[in-house]
Amino acid sequence: MYRYIFILLSMVSFTVAGAQEFIGLTDMKIKDLMSAENPGMQLDQNYKNEDFRYLKYVSEGGNETWLIFIGENGKCNGVRITCDSTIIAGKIRDLGRLYNAAGNNRWNYRSRGDEISVDLKNETYFFTITYRRADKRVRSGDNRAS
Repeated sequence: MYRYIFILLSMVSFTVAGAQEFIGLTDMKIKDLMSAENPGMQLDQNYKNEDFRYLKYVSEGGNETWLIFIGENGKCNGVRITCDSTIIAGKIRDLGRLYNAAGNNRWNYRSRGDEISVDLKNETYFFTITYRRADKRVRSGDNRAS
């Protein structure tokens, strides 16, 4: 019983804030940060994708998965966190506390000079939180070039 309570508390303690500073960092720096800030997350190297380079971290209980996408320049260009739907209320509360609201289940913030968008998509049994650089739009009002 205590093990389940510990797992539940450790899952809830994983904050979405950890992903916010990965964009623009190298995979080695991300590995260092993940081991220091999220010791309950384990690097999973069992799966490889030929189209995308990414780091995959899985929580001890398997209820939370982080995919940290690495671009051709060797730096993070996005993060997707997938969680069990039982913790969605806490994650939405954290996102609202940490970032500026930008619509329904959407937030944004600035990091290292970039505008970062955060989107939450709720599915039946799980939800995803996606961090990526916001689309840059032409400021003239004509967005056809963007």
